[in-house]
Amino acid sequence: MNRKRYIIRISFLLILVFFPLNINAFIPDPGFDGDGIFKHHNAAGGNGDDRSYGIVIDASGRYLITGQSDNSGGNYDMVLWRINPGGSLDTTFNSKGWVTHHNAAGGGTYDMGSAVAVDSTGRIVVAGGSIGTGWDMAVWRFNPDGAFDTNFGTNGGWVTHNNAGGGNSHDIGYDVAIDTNGRIFIAGYSDGGATDDMALWCFASNGTLDTNFGTNKGWVTHHNAAGGNANDQGYAVAIDTIGRILVAGESGRAGNNYDMTIWRYNPDGSLDTTFSNKGWVTHHNAAGAFNNDVAEDIFIDANDKILTTGYSDGSGTDKDMVIWRFNPDGSRDLTFNSNNGWIVHHNAAGGVGYDRGYGITVNSDGKVLVSGTSLGTGGMFDGEMVIWRYNANGTLDTTFSNKGWIVNDCSSAGTGNSGQDIITDSSGKILVAGMSAQSLGTFDMVIWKFYIPPTSPGSGTAVTASHTQIDLTWDDVSFETSYTLYRNLSNDTNTCSSVAGLPADTTDYSDKGLKPANTYYYWIKAYNAQGSTAFSSIGLATTLQDPADSFTIRTVELTPNPFNPYRNLYGYITFFNMPDDVRITVYDVLNNKLRELSQPDSDHRIVWDVKDKEGKDLPRGVYILHLEDGNGKSRIMKLVIQR
Repeated sequence: MNRKRYIIRISFLLILVFFPLNINAFIPDPGFDGDGIFKHHNAAGGNGDDRSYGIVIDASGRYLITGQSDNSGGNYDMVLWRINPGGSLDTTFNSKGWVTHHNAAGGGTYDMGSAVAVDSTGRIVVAGGSIGTGWDMAVWRFNPDGAFDTNFGTNGGWVTHNNAGGGNSHDIGYDVAIDTNGRIFIAGYSDGGATDDMALWCFASNGTLDTNFGTNKGWVTHHNAAGGNANDQGYAVAIDTIGRILVAGESGRAGNNYDMTIWRYNPDGSLDTTFSNKGWVTHHNAAGAFNNDVAEDIFIDANDKILTTGYSDGSGTDKDMVIWRFNPDGSRDLTFNSNNGWIVHHNAAGGVGYDRGYGITVNSDGKVLVSGTSLGTGGMFDGEMVIWRYNANGTLDTTFSNKGWIVNDCSSAGTGNSGQDIITDSSGKILVAGMSAQSLGTFDMVIWKFYIPPTSPGSGTAVTASHTQIDLTWDDVSFETSYTLYRNLSNDTNTCSSVAGLPADTTDYSDKGLKPANTYYYWIKAYNAQGSTAFSSIGLATTLQDPADSFTIRTVELTPNPFNPYRNLYGYITFFNMPDDVRITVYDVLNNKLRELSQPDSDHRIVWDVKDKEGKDLPRGVYILHLEDGNGKSRIMKLVIQR
């Protein structure tokens, strides 16, 4: 997704790509190519620039990246790389790990890939452009082994198109999305004559234009969304849950400036007029300068909210990174960032002149991630790759490297770094595709991979449940794969012991089998493949006193005493307040052992039928009861039987 204006607006590119190692709590994953950063150059053999603009993950967890590479003729070719999860080139892909192509449109000069997607059968679709007489929109499709899919189009694996806007000049594809029917949508722009038009192409899965889309052509164009009758360009495309197609980009307004613009189309190619009551929405002045606002990428979250990132001109020549969020009907989501619907940020790398978002995604717990660039203190030649992370409500997530963003400069020249696209993998690791300067004006393709340590549970509770049980709860965290619960009889983690290992997303546990009337301290750690959090305190609780402990042989009572079976309707004696471990031995005055009684019921009672061990009624007289508990304590009681 996204990757913009690197062809036609070359001067603009020189600003964004010249971008020092700032190690934060979130560091590049050392399990990825040894240091978390994969670089490659010279894919097309020209030993010049290699740049990546789009990244996607296939069903096997491998990373597919597209971009461009200088060839030996002084031009550049489209490139598609495939990288293993560990950060090595996948040499099963075209026997070396990448494939290049040039001359798709027949001009023999420039070809570039701007975005990549994978269809339901594992085939890889690349969108971009190729020089014919001018720039043509180009789409390539590859089989999973890296060979061209010769069933796609009539050229042997690629198709091109020009003149969608009628101006017969430049047509460029910037982003690609595939719907559930296998249709391929390319967003970009086409020369409309006096100005550029936003263009959206639709191809059937065989590579032919889908003439059921739009007005029987297979594409639609639009201009003048912001009312300035100037250029309209689309830079990103996404498909929502009911098949509507959204394009994000820019549209010129009066005064030669641009508004951020989102268009929405129905699956048949007609503008969806339920979207902001016309089919598109614009916004400007996010950073307050009333100049340019541009959307570079788009994402639809699990609640069908529409997020887009890009930049807005601030004061002077400054640019601020922006995130806008819209409701499904096209209205700004005023719950995002305190009734604004957008947020801006600048100075991520310590400079004051330039922050720009290029890629946006939302991870599994609703956090919003943006990749881009920010100038450092060295000025326009001191640029760093940036990842920002925001909470779902639009506030900076300060648990992310303790401030809400991270910067990284992996440039061997100490100059330019740019994060052009961002995704997360199934374990929550962050991947950014972009470029980094190996010398002034010469770039390597770069993939950054950041691991996400689990966050610590923020709070917990320990509640006494009984004399042998304490119930524990805690907040779930992000990116954990398991928890371990710890316990101690003192507030000391150095001597605590583990109680239980628990799976991810667990938020409660009942600790059973404890000793009565003891105070227990609890902690928890969250784990993932990168390690664990520190001990996070849940709290302490004291088990109840065992109910049996409140009864001793001194509390035992028996009734009736004296016992007269003719006056006692029930014909038995009851011992009350019995400890669980008591044993009663009944003797006559000659010290003959007549009966043993034990095992009180749950109400701490023993009911005796006043018979001996042979089941015979005891005659009238005086009897001696010897009580003894498990600790060896004893007591003598006297019983009188009257007959």
